[in-house]
Amino acid sequence: MADRDIAGLAPADSGQATLALALSHTGNDIQCRVTSATGSPSIGAASCRLVTAKLRAMAAMKRADGSSPIAGKMIVLWQTKIQAAAVTSDYGGATPLNMEYWITNADLAPVGQDSMSYTIDISPLGLATACHVSKASSDEKLDARVCKAILRQARFLPALDKNKTPVSTRGTGVIKWQQP
Repeated sequence: MADRDIAGLAPADSGQATLALALSHTGNDIQCRVTSATGSPSIGAASCRLVTAKLRAMAAMKRADGSSPIAGKMIVLWQTKIQAAAVTSDYGGATPLNMEYWITNADLAPVGQDSMSYTIDISPLGLATACHVSKASSDEKLDARVCKAILRQARFLPALDKNKTPVSTRGTGVIKWQQP
């Protein structure tokens, strides 16, 4: 299911919501509170619907120390279809998180201007489990570093099937860089 369908958000709605997330006292449900929202009036509520639907299966999970992996702050950005058409990535229904941290300057090193395309497998828990170079750059070692970084850093809200159950999916993306 598409994120807008899950959230009940119209195609023309756009904006950004900052959400505070926590597990309920029973530990079975995710509590979502909108701390700020801009854009269309329904952005905040739609963002909470999307995040709680996609994280519901993770509510029962615990970290090694017994704490919940679901707590803290999340920012959800909604773009219109016209804006989204310019994006060269498709993550098969999974929603990418923390993309600004996937690849760092240290991963790329000063290599001039280039690009590479990749395909990743995404688990129902929102983790990248495999990365394959689908269109190589001019530097094979760089491509390997990029895939390693994606596997280490990439996180997603999982794709959902028609019953809103998290499922595995496959995504594609393009990384472009240029030396300043």
